[in-house]
Amino acid sequence: MKNPWRVLLGLVFSTILLSTLWLGLASQRSAVRAATSPSLWTAGTPGEAFLYRVDRTTGAFIFTYTLPTLNPGSGDIAVLPRTGQQEIWFTEPAADRLGLLVYTTTTEYTFREYTVTLGSRPLNLVADASYIWYTAPGRNAIGRLNPLNGQTDEFVVPTPQSYPASLALAPDGSLWFTEMQADKIARLVVTTTTDFAFQEYYTATLSGGRPYGLAIVAPSVWVAETAHNRVIQFTPPNSWVFITGLGYDIDEPYELTAKGQDNIWGSERHGNRITQFGMGTLPVANPYPLTPAQSMPTALALDTQNHIWFTQSRAGQIGKIIPLSTTTYYPLPLSGLTPTSIATDGNTGIWVFAYRAHSIYLPLVLRNYQ
Repeated sequence: MKNPWRVLLGLVFSTILLSTLWLGLASQRSAVRAATSPSLWTAGTPGEAFLYRVDRTTGAFIFTYTLPTLNPGSGDIAVLPRTGQQEIWFTEPAADRLGLLVYTTTTEYTFREYTVTLGSRPLNLVADASYIWYTAPGRNAIGRLNPLNGQTDEFVVPTPQSYPASLALAPDGSLWFTEMQADKIARLVVTTTTDFAFQEYYTATLSGGRPYGLAIVAPSVWVAETAHNRVIQFTPPNSWVFITGLGYDIDEPYELTAKGQDNIWGSERHGNRITQFGMGTLPVANPYPLTPAQSMPTALALDTQNHIWFTQSRAGQIGKIIPLSTTTYYPLPLSGLTPTSIATDGNTGIWVFAYRAHSIYLPLVLRNYQ
């Protein structure tokens, strides 16, 4: 008869060995996945999200709305001013929904949600007079919601697994967006659900660049190339101007926003800066370093006074830059929050989407943060 202690020790040893092998294989799978594609990642534990309205003059948080949906994911927001009220639209990527807060006053507001196609993972959105447009990387598509009847339409991107990320509306009504996994940018023109056209643009130097943020200053499209650490000015059909920094190195440019050719701003996640870009005789990049270190600035918004507002995901705060003057920081009211999006309402308010750190849901780029 075998010694029972020896049998027990053998079982324990086998369990440890199998666990080690399994963890090793799992880490290898994860490494391959991260290295080959930007990914959507969520920890899976329930989290909560908040919408904040901030007074643009004082930086005071004057209104808070707690989303009723658990674990909605970290969303993007867009504000549509209406007569006497504002519509705050946002994505809920982990819940496959779009949300709408109709805000009149701090005591008068309504909320509703719209379910989109299962697996869409709506990431970023923009709004026009008739539709809410959003990128759906989970289904490799551009989605469109009609708020009047709740109907959603999908327009599948021609390149498979392209990972449509950021998007912007052009003055002619067309929609531009980045294809982060395909290293392309694209334009979508929709006449009807059966009459639409994609036009994709690619140059060899984009290969492996993982373009994410995008802004339009007609006739050009500005793109943040996250993995190659540069910002691109693309003028159709084939003019590509790459800005890599003058006197310093751009470090993981992420999101872009613009109001005119000399008023283009970008966040540098790893560089911990907000940078102003311009095209004169030579490309110009004017960086504004942030505190604290490694705060990971992401989302941007320009208000009517041309002050730039931004989120700092790791620092749990937002900030405001008055160009050539001051940088001011405003901590979020609750600890442990990750601000993921920011927008201006065109009046006196700034809106912020923040997510409790139980989970996080952001496009990831393989970087070695040290």
